[in-house]
Order: sequence, then structure tokens, then C-alpha cells
Amino acid sequence: MNKKKLIHITISIFISALFSVFLANIILFFWQRSLNFKVSYFIIVVLFISPVIYMIINKIPIWFPKVKSTILTNRIYFVLICFIIPFWFFFIMPVFLNSGQSMEFINYISRSNPIGADFKFDLNFSRSLILNHEPTVNIYPPLSVVLFTPFAYLTPQTAYFFIILIDIICIILISFILPKLINPKLNSEIAMLFFVSSFLAYGTHFEIERGQWNLIAVTLSIIAIYLFYNQPKLRIISFILFSISIQLKLYPAIYIFLFWDQFDYWKNNIIRVVGLGLFNILLLFCLGFDVFYTFYQNLSNVAANPYLFSLNHSTDSFVYYLKNDLNVTFFEPIQLKIILLSTAFIFLFGIFITSYSGFKKINPILLLGCTIMAMILPSVSVDYKLIILTAPVQYLLIQFPEWENKYSKQLWSNIFLFIITIAYATTLYSSLNKPAIFGNNFLVLYIILFTATMLSVFLGINKKSLSKIP
Repeated sequence: MNKKKLIHITISIFISALFSVFLANIILFFWQRSLNFKVSYFIIVVLFISPVIYMIINKIPIWFPKVKSTILTNRIYFVLICFIIPFWFFFIMPVFLNSGQSMEFINYISRSNPIGADFKFDLNFSRSLILNHEPTVNIYPPLSVVLFTPFAYLTPQTAYFFIILIDIICIILISFILPKLINPKLNSEIAMLFFVSSFLAYGTHFEIERGQWNLIAVTLSIIAIYLFYNQPKLRIISFILFSISIQLKLYPAIYIFLFWDQFDYWKNNIIRVVGLGLFNILLLFCLGFDVFYTFYQNLSNVAANPYLFSLNHSTDSFVYYLKNDLNVTFFEPIQLKIILLSTAFIFLFGIFITSYSGFKKINPILLLGCTIMAMILPSVSVDYKLIILTAPVQYLLIQFPEWENKYSKQLWSNIFLFIITIAYATTLYSSLNKPAIFGNNFLVLYIILFTATMLSVFLGINKKSLSKIP
């Protein structure tokens, strides 16, 4: 090691130590001030340390040439780090290292009685259709009543058993089988990590406990998207599966962006999108106009008067949470809601515009952006929907391309991926295990959407340096 390199390393260690002390003081100072001061102070600190971090990162390959192929560029390492950090702060610390010095396993799900309450309640509408020939609906599309009629012949307990079984099959399909089909040369360690964690996730347990079918609807959408790109001869089946997913839960309609094949074929794309839209609108009238009108009224009432609480990560609920739970009062709720939604749409549009800069098949960034919008747009979006986030983040990591001898670009793209992955990993744990600022998952989802937009733009600008994309 020459003298110059030793000086660089010494300076880096000194800067790192200074930064650590500085950061520790910030954390102590952070909890004693109001939220608006915290945010402004945090921005100042980030702006201050960013040049230092940038210089250190760009010097690493000069000081340590072998580091290029290890932790900074090999994704499995930083994915593991992304999973370990939230595990420590949101599980180990509240359960084992709490102030009470005793194991406190928090009741992390607001349990319903009886279990599977959502599914069992909506199953009554299917039973009414079969037994009394009186079709009626709740807040889900009328066709969902028809689709659930096979379960109506079973006892509630048996029907609930089968809905759990279908959920498990869906996890296997979208987190284990489809990744191998999408990218046969995938990083199996990353794929397996996501597959196993999806079974242990808070959102999965919440989904099963309520008997919800978000996972079923999104699985149908993802299979439809896969068939659309990988099996052109089966596109009719793809459209049918996509339409069924919309009729189970309306929000999968946002995935229509992924059925826009190539920007060069505007006419075909417009015909496809309009055709799918009209077909699904007609399906809303499958049980007659009166049933549709009842569905519309129920949906409008929920949208106008949503149940706002910390486990609802919609934009409406987040604005309410800031004002009533965190006592943040320096904004007008309606103005903040408009700002958040408008910027979210801008982010999604930015991803859409740059999404075809390299990916030839399913674009995981666009899939992730659409999934985030499906989670924050509805006025009621409870935490059991967090399970639908697993597949898009997993696909992004296993499909993301390598750079051709471009260390700095590889590193910075990995930084974007790091932010997305660690933000996703925080959603694996209940809000009851987290600090108040993360008590509502909207903030984390918004960070993921913003970072995904930056990553998509970054890829679009540097697409000539990319290696072959799956």
C-alpha cells in the first residue's frame, strides 16, 4: 500500500467517524423537535453530507479494486442488508430489547371475530344469489358475487380453508414459478429470499386473517401480463384473466399501462386499451342495472366517507394520520392530498414514458409503479394489501440489468435499488412495531414510487451503457 492510498484511507476513516458522531447528535436532536423542523433539518444534513459520500464512493474502486465484485455491486449482499436492518429495528428491538426488559410479542394484527370476516361477509351475497335469486352487492364489482358462488355451497369454515389454500398457491405462482419463467437466469438466492419472506410477512398474515383476495386478483393480473408479453398467441386468455382480476378488485385496472406494447404502435395500443376498458365497464352490468347502481352507491359512500386509521395507507388516511395522530398542522389537508396525488401521477407518468427504454418484456419498474398507485389511490387501502408489493420488487431485483464496465453507474443504480428494497423490507412488519412517523405505510410507499421514478429516468438516460435486458 503506497503512501497516497494510506492518506486517502485515513481521511476516509476520519470523515466516517466524524459523520457518525454528527449523525448520533442529529438523532438525539431529532426526537426533541416538531416534525416540520425535523424534515427541514434532515434535508440540510443530506445536502451537507452528499458530496462527501459521493467522493468516498467514487474513490472506493481506486483504493480497493476487488471491492467492485463484492458488496457494492453484488445484489445479494445489499438485499440481505436491506432485510436485516428492518428486522433488527422493527422486530428484535421492540420484542427483545425493549425498555421493559422482557419479551413483548406484540399483537401485530387487529383480529376480527370470526376469522376470515371479510370473505365470509361477502360470501353472503353469493348465497343470496343462489338461494333467493336476489342479486345484491357490497363495494366489490357485481361479477365477484358470481365468481364466488362455488364457495357458497360450502360451509363458512370450509370456504375459508380453500381461500387460504388459493392464497398459498398464488404466492408460489408469483414468487417462485413466474420469476423462473420471466428470467431463467435469475439470481436464485434473491428469488428464494423473497419467496420465503412473503410467507412470513405481516401483510400476508393480515390478508389471510381477513380472508381477503387482493393476492388472488393481483396474481391474475401478473399472469395476464406475463402471457401478454411472453405468449402472444394466448393474448385472449391474458385479457380474460386481466378482466377477472378487475372484477374481483377494481384497482388492478391500473395495470392497463402494462398492456401498452410499444410506443411505435399507437393505433393498436389505443384500440386494445379502449376495448379492455369498455369490456370491463359492460361486465359491471352483468347482474343488471339495479345491482350496478347499488354497487356504485356503496362505492361512492365509502370513497366519500372512508374509514381513516393508521392501518389504512391511502392518501386520505395518511393526511388524516399526519394531522390527528402526529399533530402536524402546518398544512391544509385537501391541499396536501392534491399535492401528493398529483406528484404520484407525475411519477407514474415519468416511469411510463421512460419504461420502454430497454426492457423488452415485463417492465418491473412500471409494474412496481402501478402497484404503488393501486395501493395509495383508493380511499380505503388497508395493510393487508402490502402483500401485493412483494412480486414487483422481486421482479425488479432479478431482472435489473448489469452495466458494461461502468462501475459508477452500476453502483448508483444499486443505491436506488437499495432504497426501494429497504423500504419494501419495512413493510414486512406491523406498524405497531415502528416509530410513529412510520405508523402509516403511505410514506414508505411514496418513497418507493419516487425512487422507482428516479431509477427509470436514470436507465433511460444511460440505456446505451446497459447490457442485454431480459
